[in-house]
Amino acid sequence: MTGVVLMGWSLAVAVVAASVLAKLVDWTATRAAWPVRSRRWRWLLGPGQVVSGEVVVVALTLLPLPGRSRLLVLAALYVGYAVAGLVLRGRPCACFGTTLATRFGWRHAALCAAVAALLGAGAFASPSTVDASVAAAAGIVVGVVAMSGVYLRRRVARQRITDPAKLALVDHVVVYGSTGCPGCRGVWAQRDQLAALASCDVAFELVSEKEAMARAGGAIPAAIGYDRHGDRVFGPAVGLAAIRAMFTGTTREMAPR
Repeated sequence: MTGVVLMGWSLAVAVVAASVLAKLVDWTATRAAWPVRSRRWRWLLGPGQVVSGEVVVVALTLLPLPGRSRLLVLAALYVGYAVAGLVLRGRPCACFGTTLATRFGWRHAALCAAVAALLGAGAFASPSTVDASVAAAAGIVVGVVAMSGVYLRRRVARQRITDPAKLALVDHVVVYGSTGCPGCRGVWAQRDQLAALASCDVAFELVSEKEAMARAGGAIPAAIGYDRHGDRVFGPAVGLAAIRAMFTGTTREMAPR
């Protein structure tokens, strides 16, 4: 029984460690994709606050505290994930930043609730302090290594579609955003200045959050470059700074029209 508990504990820690790493390696995109849009709640449940909490929980899993206490703390975190899955269902969850596209929903909530229940039940097995620490350390290593591999593969793929040389193929750019996105408001406020930077036609499309995320690839605000046939050839460039750099790049790379 204890062996099963330690294995589940290790995997649960691995998921949280992978989640933290995925959000941190592309922080700008994580902030853009963050599902909590309300200014009222973002100060409490913004990306910085949530990631800080997750880091604290991961650190606690390694401390020489009673195994039962650490299991219950991790269980509480998964309860929070489950509640978020219900309250924010339908929105991209940014659980793994934009490295893995995931969405809040019933399945997300049910899975996290099940993990929380298993961790809570496992607390009564009272694994030893040393065993719990070793299992947590193993989980962190597994989570970090696994997510590093996923991120590096996606980074290589992203570099292919954001190669500056491909800006010469861009015929027009579409910037996607939604009304509920704080970062989008900043881009829309500067859309005339941004469009003036580009050497091609620029369109700003304000659509539903779900549609914008689907078109942009998981994070908004985002700009995507299309060739004259309407095929995607560059992007997404996520966030105001990346969008501005993309528009400036079209001026450098594209021949005058």
